[in-house]
Amino acid sequence: MSTKITSFRDLMDLWPSTAEFALDLGVRKNTAEVMRFRNSVDPTYWGRIVEGAKRRRIRNVKLELLVRLREELFTEKKIASRPQAAA
Repeated sequence: MSTKITSFRDLMDLWPSTAEFALDLGVRKNTAEVMRFRNSVDPTYWGRIVEGAKRRRIRNVKLELLVRLREELFTEKKIASRPQAAA
């Protein structure tokens, strides 16, 4: 079964729990919960995500995926922050 990863939340859902995700990143559970809430993970942790996924045999988690998710996230934020044109 293949799961489409379209957000950092989707990525985190591949782990058994938020606590396990936090453990792989070396952060507290509440820090991982904030990452989930913000739908964003600082690039500082990307290597740990890839390594954790590899250890857990979670497929298709590569740096390229994380770059794409971040680019899409910032594109969405940029579009959302544009002022609306007057009608």
